Amino acid sequence: MKVKVDIQCSNCGKREEMENTVDNAVQIIKSGWDSIGSALYCPKCVEMIKNGRYGNRLAGEKNTFIVLMHWILNARNRAKD
Repeated sequence: MKVKVDIQCSNCGKREEMENTVDNAVQIIKSGWDSIGSALYCPKCVEMIKNGRYGNRLAGEKNTFIVLMHWILNARNRAKD
């Protein structure tokens, strides 16, 4: 079942829409999105964070993938209701 997933940057609020596939999650990560904990950050904010004092807190690809999978599962569950 294809469902649109709307992700949002936790800093600036930028939104990006993707279909709920693993390949699309990987593309989002490759485009520069990153995370701190469960919060997602767009490429522009990631660069700002990297250049600031919290740069070492960015979680990297593995955590960001898990966060995106959580968003995808939530979107799929809402679509079933």
